[in-house]
Amino acid sequence: MNPDIVIVKNAPLRGEEVERLRREVGWQPCSGLYEEVLRRSYAHYSVSTSQGLIAFLNVLSDGVSYAFLTDLVVHPSAQRRGIGMAVLQRAVADLSADGVRYVQAVHDPGLDAFYLKAGFSIIHAASIAVWKE
Repeated sequence: MNPDIVIVKNAPLRGEEVERLRREVGWQPCSGLYEEVLRRSYAHYSVSTSQGLIAFLNVLSDGVSYAFLTDLVVHPSAQRRGIGMAVLQRAVADLSADGVRYVQAVHDPGLDAFYLKAGFSIIHAASIAVWKE
């Protein structure tokens, strides 16, 4: 990963920035919803450049034992550079430091190798998790 890339926890993002990134990777639109998603999230992680938001990950959690990662998205022009892995690992490390022991993520089964490399275990066909003691 480029050392100039900075992962920011809870950056002051606008919902439309996340929604634009989602559209740019071909995900379903969620027009107008992300302002509220950002307000209600336990945490979110992002990477921005002068061109705008290039990576995002949302975290839902009780802050005690369980966290659910959603919307790990990297702009197509920035994929396969380690940015998504770095964002994912940062979130898991921060959650572990917070005392959260179980982290689950939504993913496309085509990304099994990516999540296995990040230390997750495939539990069910569409459910993956990492357990931290």
